[in-house]
Amino acid sequence: MIKNPYKKLFFLLTNFSIFLSSVIYVHAQGATNIVIKDPFNLGNNLYDLVYAVLNQAVLPIGGVIVVLMMIYSGFLFVVAQGSEEKIKEARRSFTYAAIGAAILLGAVAIGKAIEATINAFK
Repeated sequence: MIKNPYKKLFFLLTNFSIFLSSVIYVHAQGATNIVIKDPFNLGNNLYDLVYAVLNQAVLPIGGVIVVLMMIYSGFLFVVAQGSEEKIKEARRSFTYAAIGAAILLGAVAIGKAIEATINAFK
C-alpha cells in the first residue's frame, strides 16, 4: 500500500501514460479494425452468455468444490478417532457438502426444465 499521496498519484499517472502510449502506438500502426474473438463461441444474446458461463464456469467449479469438501469431511472422520465432538463436526461438514451437491444438481435440473419449456414454445 502506498502511503504517500504524491507517490500514489505518480504511480497512477505512470500506469495511465503507459496504457495511453500503447493505445497511441497501436493506432499509429493503422490497426483500426481490432477484433476480439469470443472465447465461448456464442451468439449475440444474453441467454447464450448466461448458459455458457453457468455450464463452463460455475458448474465445474462448484462440482470440484463439492468433491473436495466430501474428501475433507472423510478426512475429518478419519482424524476423529472416535471422539464424539469431532465426529459431529465431520458429519456436519459432510451434510453441508451433500446439501451443496443437491443444490448444484437441483439448479441444473431446474435449468434444464426451464430450457425445455422455453424451447417447447418456440
